[in-house]
Amino acid sequence: MWSLGCIAYELFIGYPLFAGENEKMQFMCIMETNGVPPERLAKASSWKEIFFDKDNKPHEHINDRGKLKIPGTKPISKLMEKGSQEF
Repeated sequence: MWSLGCIAYELFIGYPLFAGENEKMQFMCIMETNGVPPERLAKASSWKEIFFDKDNKPHEHINDRGKLKIPGTKPISKLMEKGSQEF
């Protein structure tokens, strides 16, 4: 359902809801609005080392524009404001 909702929104508005240059940045965009996933999911992930440190804290990633994405700092309502182009 989550993916379907994101795709419907993107088709309606005309730009990506979670625009990331790569998988790491896409995941950081999602965490920026939704926060860090439960620790059990991080532990079960086969890609844990790419996204999390040994204490299950997300690695910091800076996008190509030099912006650091911090989990849980941007409400999804701000991201969904019509005409918002801040990725």
